[in-house]
Amino acid sequence: MKKILFAFFFEYLTFIQIIYCENYLGGTKGSNTLLHWNSQSIHYRVDLNGAVDNGLDYNATRNLINAGYSTWENVSSSTVTFIDDGSVTGNRSPSDGINGHYWIYPPDALFNINGIFYDDPNTPNNEAASALTIIEDNNYIITDVDIVYNGNKEWLGNNHLIWWNEVQSVAIHEIGHSLGIAHADIGLNPIPVMTKSCLPSSDRRTLKFDDIDAVSFLYGGNLITNETFSDTDYYNWNLTVMPGVTLTINSGTTLNFNNNASLTINGILDVNGATSSKVNFNFIAQSSSPTNGIKVNSSGSVDIQHANIYNARYGVYSNQSDVNINNSNIHHCFYGLYFLNTNTASSNPIVTNTYIQNNTNYGIYLYRSSPTIDNNKIESNGSKGIYAETYSDPEITKKHN
Repeated sequence: MKKILFAFFFEYLTFIQIIYCENYLGGTKGSNTLLHWNSQSIHYRVDLNGAVDNGLDYNATRNLINAGYSTWENVSSSTVTFIDDGSVTGNRSPSDGINGHYWIYPPDALFNINGIFYDDPNTPNNEAASALTIIEDNNYIITDVDIVYNGNKEWLGNNHLIWWNEVQSVAIHEIGHSLGIAHADIGLNPIPVMTKSCLPSSDRRTLKFDDIDAVSFLYGGNLITNETFSDTDYYNWNLTVMPGVTLTINSGTTLNFNNNASLTINGILDVNGATSSKVNFNFIAQSSSPTNGIKVNSSGSVDIQHANIYNARYGVYSNQSDVNINNSNIHHCFYGLYFLNTNTASSNPIVTNTYIQNNTNYGIYLYRSSPTIDNNKIESNGSKGIYAETYSDPEITKKHN
């Protein structure tokens, strides 16, 4: 069990540089050390006393915090949901399995920075507002979160323009951290909820694009803006390129998909490998009958140049979509390529100069599909090199045995 502690202090800053970037606790997108919940439904409780010293009893405080959770839950491209389990009483315990919102009254170690307690009740606008503790296991799964509010502050319930004093705005920010989202880069415009410091007039109750981008990736695996991958990355859950979005993968990149995860394309996949620096797709199966692989739906299109695709159930699964594969190697999958059309419409994939070998079942399976299969080497596949049925009419040229 590992514990991570965050204490947050808010201040005025003026920004000039414009940067667009979402950030994550534990690493960058594609890191196998990202902190996240294993469940998509997260439970929480609220301190029975609430911010009572500021006239906000339990019900008033709970309503504001519930609104904060609803802000994150209402992101359509995310799958995370939250469950209000009611009140919590007693002392906060960092590893009791209760994800609580607590009001504490310093001096408390969470507000002690280098021996100074940031808890002066005479300066309520200029002190630490809140802190967060996260408990994670050795697989970077979050198991317990406590969000702690400084009871010596002057808390408000209805003015988001003074956001460091306003319960709902601070709760939204801390809930973002509790999901595994780090501070956004400074200089963004509009200013995201997850920015640490900003002008006080910012609307902190409304998620901005970078906030939405981050939660969509962590909970749903959805890429909602154009992305370029250029490193060795690990994805422990399904990754989906949304309609209208392009994922570009540069030469030399290796993508490792763990836990039977798939790459689903509803937008555009552009793979730019090179002869001496291919792109690698490694689908790590952890069950006897995984369904993983590159899956291209009817709204998606794929252009794959110089890639290795291996260890998948489907090297490439295309359902009535545009697919172009060239100078690649597809091996040690169950199906190397699986092309089908589920209605009378048709698509015509193109596969050229590609080596399709050592796949357990078919090298290429066709259903109502009429691809161009030109100058490929297809060998040592378990059942058949090419299997075509139900109105399939492939054009095969320069076939190798």
